[in-house]
Amino acid sequence: MRKEVVWAIIAGVTFGLVIAFGVVRINSTLKPKGEAIEASPTPRPNPSEFKITLDKPENEDVVNEDIITVSGITKPKSTIIISAEEKDYIVSSDDKGFFEKEINLISGVNQILVTDPSSQITEKLLVIYSSAFEENEGDRLEKAANKPKAYLGTVTDITDSTIQIKTTVSEIKQVSVSEEVVYVKTEPAIGDFIVAMQMLNQ
Repeated sequence: MRKEVVWAIIAGVTFGLVIAFGVVRINSTLKPKGEAIEASPTPRPNPSEFKITLDKPENEDVVNEDIITVSGITKPKSTIIISAEEKDYIVSSDDKGFFEKEINLISGVNQILVTDPSSQITEKLLVIYSSAFEENEGDRLEKAANKPKAYLGTVTDITDSTIQIKTTVSEIKQVSVSEEVVYVKTEPAIGDFIVAMQMLNQ
């Protein structure tokens, strides 16, 4: 019986040493040694940092020619897709991010989408092509002061002298009822979606 007790003690001590050695090894691998350098992921540019800034035309501009130039700035060397009513145009931005392209318009309201497919950013604008306004002769300051502007929206109220329009961006605009204002729809009623065009200085 003594022999069995001795073997049990030797086996117990050996088993205990193996367990203790395993615990020490695990602790040494889990414990940081000195200053550990952690690998950090490579920072990637956030797509929301890149934007498309349109120079011309402005939203809700009224033009009297069926060909206009769309220009703006985005990140350099980008492919830009300009979608007009009847055709899509592809243009690349230069080393500074500038892009420019002539596009064709249809008569009436034109929705133009300018998209950078790499960052999935799209800018939208509405341009109205109408021959109701002739281009003013004169210097640039006078042309800017006499520029036609359009208001698109739903008629919410009509008085003898004004029409109130709720625009597509939920702003309330007052348009005077005069001979200088051109309406795409004559005799507008409350609830109608209309385009009202007027020279800015009138």
